[in-house]
Amino acid sequence: MGRKHIVFDCDGTLVDSHSVIFDAIQMLMTEHLEREVSLEEVKQKYSADMPTVAAEFGIDVRDQQTAGKLLKRWQEVSQIGNEEIALYPEITELLEQLKNSDTTTLLWTARDRRSTEYILKRAGIEQYFEKIVCADDTKLPKPFPDGLELLGRDFPKESMILIGDSAADLKGAQSFGIPLVAACWNEWADHKIFAQDGKLLKANTPLQCLDLFKKLNGVLDV
Repeated sequence: MGRKHIVFDCDGTLVDSHSVIFDAIQMLMTEHLEREVSLEEVKQKYSADMPTVAAEFGIDVRDQQTAGKLLKRWQEVSQIGNEEIALYPEITELLEQLKNSDTTTLLWTARDRRSTEYILKRAGIEQYFEKIVCADDTKLPKPFPDGLELLGRDFPKESMILIGDSAADLKGAQSFGIPLVAACWNEWADHKIFAQDGKLLKANTPLQCLDLFKKLNGVLDV
């Protein structure tokens, strides 16, 4: 069957970082909009897709200067509180089972490399990933599939599956031409977007991914 390659998203898939993300969005939007933004407003307008969040706050990220300014500041404020981030239940068990199969595990994240490596090391899972592609490794962020192209340049895309929680993950997988398993164990995932695709595979727990992989025409033997 050949070696298979499972690509994980980080925030909202491997780690539960939403309390940190909410605080960071609150700080970012309060600064950018020059008004007090409450945590309640952040939660009401939140999406796992950050351009959607910006649009909910009335910010046009099609303007490159605005988008660049927001991205730079986001990379700064999103570092705050990273020591509070924890793995979702069953993530280590899933990674361990994949390690013991004919599988390579990879990571594609919208985070910068410094914070990504810090989180993985602190969570004790950095050894499971053969290759990591972060926001500062590509010119274009999610949902553009540049990161998937970097990860998959040494093997056929037919061997790849992406696991993610956001509309950006879904768009990236579709653009690159690989299947997505939706990480529905995250309560803040883009469930409404995922529900629009009746054929999309959805995992309610990390270990359920193993059963879903088998439905992908025998893509993975575990």
